[in-house]
Amino acid sequence: MKDEYAEAAAYFKRATKGHQVSVAHEDGLYRHLRFQTPGNGSSYGYDLITWPYNLVIRGGWTFTFSIDATEDMLDLFRRTSFPGQINPGYWQEKVTAGRDQIESFSEELLKKEIEDTVQQWEQGSPVTGLRKAVQEHFFGEWPEYNLGYREEANRALHDFSFTPRDAKPGDYPYTFDDWSEWRLTEFSPGFLWSCHAIRHGIELYAAARKSEAAAS
Repeated sequence: MKDEYAEAAAYFKRATKGHQVSVAHEDGLYRHLRFQTPGNGSSYGYDLITWPYNLVIRGGWTFTFSIDATEDMLDLFRRTSFPGQINPGYWQEKVTAGRDQIESFSEELLKKEIEDTVQQWEQGSPVTGLRKAVQEHFFGEWPEYNLGYREEANRALHDFSFTPRDAKPGDYPYTFDDWSEWRLTEFSPGFLWSCHAIRHGIELYAAARKSEAAAS
């Protein structure tokens, strides 16, 4: 698992400790599986619903996955990740409903892109006043922009312009001209949680069926 997913994995593990599976319906590939901690109500509970070539996860967020090549979708998720791990990069390609919830804006990625750009501007030689201007514009004590939102971040980037006092005639001001090409989104907490829920649910379901087979 990539380190960038470690926090989501740790959160999911804490939230679903004690989860058990109950079968609301099962008729071949038509399944309705419920996962929750007994005595804990619906807190952090979720459902997996499958039918040929489709799977829906429902629990705070809802995503539908579909692929014509795999009749049993549990097999798809089982084959494309190791136990306890997820493969969101591949799985997101199979989402047919809920695509607008797959990714979310990341303020941390924005900060990294700004810093990388400032470093490129400086190219080993500090530009007098540049870093202070960037700090005050984006991260000042009384910020004009709420960088937690994509629209506000776009406005802040668009509005920034800095001309050093020692600029020579004909020098252009420093502006973020290529920010529209930056990648400022990452997998949303809801999508990562859902990916972990699917993989975890598959393992709980398999263990329950194995236990039933051993008892019969």
